[in-house]
Amino acid sequence: MARDFIKGILIIALLLFPAQGGIMEWGNGTPSTYLDPASDSILGVCHRAEGLHLSQTEEWTQDWTPSTSIQCAPKLPGALVLTLDDQSHLPSWWDNRMLFIEHGIRLTLFIDRAWHLNDTEWEWLKTFEEDGHEIAVHTKDHASVTEHLDSGQTMDQYIDEQILPELELFHNQGFYPTAFAYPNGHRTSESDAALLEIFEIVRGTNRWHGNKNMPDLSGMYDSQAIKGHSTDREYDPVHDLENMLEAAAQDGRAVVTYGHRLTAEENPFHTTEPDDLIQLALTAQRLGMTMMTISELSTPANSEGTASMYRSVRVSNLTIADRMLENCWNLPRFQEVCFDGDFPTWREDPYDENYWRFVFYSLRPLMHLLHAWETTGEDRYRERMISLLESFNEGCLESHYVYRHQADKHGAAFRAMVLTEIRWSLAHRTSLSEPDRELLDGMVLSTADYLMLPSNFESTYNHGFNQAAALLSISTNFPHLQGSYEWDQTARERLAHMMEFTVDEDGVMMESTPYYHHYVLLLMGDVAIWSDKNSIPLPKVFHERFPKMLDYITDMARPDGSLPLIGSGIPSGGLSSGGYTHWESIHPRLEYIRSGGTSGNPGVDDVMAPYIAHYPISGHTSMRSSWSADTSNISHVMIDAGPYRTIHSQLDHFTLTWYKDGPVIVDPGLFSYEDGPMADYFRGSSAHNVVVVDGQDQPKTYPIMGTEILQSGPSIGIQSTIKIHGCDWMRAIAIVEETSLIIMDDLRCRRSHELIQTWHLDPRFTLNEGEVGVVFDSDSLQSGLVEWETNSDVSHSIINGQMNPIQGWTIDAYESAIPAPVIEISTESEHLQIITVFQIEDHHQWTSDITEEEMKIEIEGNVISIHIEDGLWRWDD
Repeated sequence: MARDFIKGILIIALLLFPAQGGIMEWGNGTPSTYLDPASDSILGVCHRAEGLHLSQTEEWTQDWTPSTSIQCAPKLPGALVLTLDDQSHLPSWWDNRMLFIEHGIRLTLFIDRAWHLNDTEWEWLKTFEEDGHEIAVHTKDHASVTEHLDSGQTMDQYIDEQILPELELFHNQGFYPTAFAYPNGHRTSESDAALLEIFEIVRGTNRWHGNKNMPDLSGMYDSQAIKGHSTDREYDPVHDLENMLEAAAQDGRAVVTYGHRLTAEENPFHTTEPDDLIQLALTAQRLGMTMMTISELSTPANSEGTASMYRSVRVSNLTIADRMLENCWNLPRFQEVCFDGDFPTWREDPYDENYWRFVFYSLRPLMHLLHAWETTGEDRYRERMISLLESFNEGCLESHYVYRHQADKHGAAFRAMVLTEIRWSLAHRTSLSEPDRELLDGMVLSTADYLMLPSNFESTYNHGFNQAAALLSISTNFPHLQGSYEWDQTARERLAHMMEFTVDEDGVMMESTPYYHHYVLLLMGDVAIWSDKNSIPLPKVFHERFPKMLDYITDMARPDGSLPLIGSGIPSGGLSSGGYTHWESIHPRLEYIRSGGTSGNPGVDDVMAPYIAHYPISGHTSMRSSWSADTSNISHVMIDAGPYRTIHSQLDHFTLTWYKDGPVIVDPGLFSYEDGPMADYFRGSSAHNVVVVDGQDQPKTYPIMGTEILQSGPSIGIQSTIKIHGCDWMRAIAIVEETSLIIMDDLRCRRSHELIQTWHLDPRFTLNEGEVGVVFDSDSLQSGLVEWETNSDVSHSIINGQMNPIQGWTIDAYESAIPAPVIEISTESEHLQIITVFQIEDHHQWTSDITEEEMKIEIEGNVISIHIEDGLWRWDD
């Protein structure tokens, strides 16, 4: 009931304060702040929901709870910041040290005239710092900045005379102050700007008329120039300060005080009663407020690390950053390109390539500049990064490639993450100016509005994961911005949708390729780690399917941890990728593979027994001869016997790969998403290990008649039947021991067709005619032999790197095709039965028997037989 009530409050709040604006309309006003959040932001809604407190550790369900990097509550608890001024009063502070400890009082001690301090007093300050108090700067000679400026001198002179010598003394003693208090509270906006280049926060006072326009209460985060209220007895301030604490507790703000001498002895001037500090501390504790030091108020409203969701976004190359200073750009997969002028026009497309556009307009290259600035401290990198952001912001509305191009639907997701990384890196390093904040927050608003459009959510394949994750990242890190409440809810709904509808119940990505499964698994692994670290709840289905995704990838990975290129795949790090390290502790089989069998557990009773894993929804199956730690003796097969499911699927039903101490039979992978003859070939059926009917590609839809698994002694296998092009095609695949792979094909067609069985081998093999069959040999891989027995007259040919028609190619990288040998076994028939035998190392004699109703082979003392029963093929026991 309580949760329903809370949810109702949130819904009513949104109805009362509807979202405003549209894409890129933020430029009509200044983006909101933490102190003044937008009405439809997470913080705005939370602040209006009286009595609402949302647990960040609770499992997310449809009873949605928003989350932010600083938690989400109707009001923050507020804080009390007690400060004391002037080194001359240090002995009185030391006399009350035990009182501070007893009552949990934290202080900020502003020291002037540090050159007056003796060794004992320096030791006192070190002890105070160890107790949890902050040591800060109050000038060299207690000199008023306004009097200094009124005399005609400059801020640079003031800093040279009053600040830098004091800082040098502090640094020599091992103190590194980040806060400054103005003597007499005298300050100007000019002095604030100059001193905030050195310090994180500056404090004036309520007793000087020039500070009347400063807010009485300070923000809990991002504060820079604030007002302190005197605790000295001459002003009898306690009653007023307690009223201020009540107001601050209601609004989630901070009360900052300042005093001087600390004693109960009679003294009418510049003296604070110790009991008054205790009374204020007790009042703050009663109100649930926090005791803070002054620099803690300058902390960004963001938990450090929350801005970093995807590790892959954090690319870093100093050489590339240096080239970007010259308007020269190095993007993955492409040669460097340099543009005329100081900045891009943001209409560039030098390679006419989708991937180049995707990376460039996502602004991911700017991460090189961010890293260069973070590691070297050189402002030229920061200035270049900000200048590029300003240039992009000015040019994006005229660009065909930003907010208008198909590639930007995906690119915008990464742009959101890049902007988040940059914004909070600057903030946490106290290098975020107000213009920078407005620029970055505004760009986040525009990007979020674009991502929120339903038409920009690519919900059927991997892009949707990144688009949902980006919304979650920016809602978490920008809970003050207009629309963040809805971003947060939408992000979780979309993540739940992606896990439920693009990852099947077996835990397999709908794109039917280990590569994209691996790609999404690592990214969602980053989301899970980020969620756990920052107590950000994720949908229940996310936690249900993620472990199953680990099961699949460990089954499909080859013994060396690499991934077969079945489907739209490109070479990758596979299970050796660092992103898997975190998950070894919850997945013993993953640990076993990555450790080479020295730790972990494959999860089987007998590591030397053959193993088969079948994922029925996707139709993907892996077979391995054992889980031996000696991977050179393992035979591994992956088969795709499942339906065409997404635009990243290929026309490759029944294709397979075989690995035995290195790849033997390979699938070619993904050449390119750009249209062209080579891309068509790689997507088409002849590029795969299948039987091609009349030179046609397989259809995208076709009946699948059922699948059956064989587990018999040392032999394991899978068989299934589909209907394509007027033929019933049964394929049975089995491995025997470690060295033999058996494939049985039976195609029964309504008329005669040209039938071509194709086998694609690793490009390192050389193929030659043998006394029987074809011999494949290599300097770096084990040699082998392929033979076949059929019911028909067949011919065969060996093809390598042919262009007309295209045949005999694989890839070594995206859009990088290399020749690879292919065996084509062809016939003209309405009924083809063929048993194909691949053997590595030892070439065992084998016999076969092929009839209308049965196909049988005996090899290495093992009999593998399949027969027709009730119109369907069945394994013989």
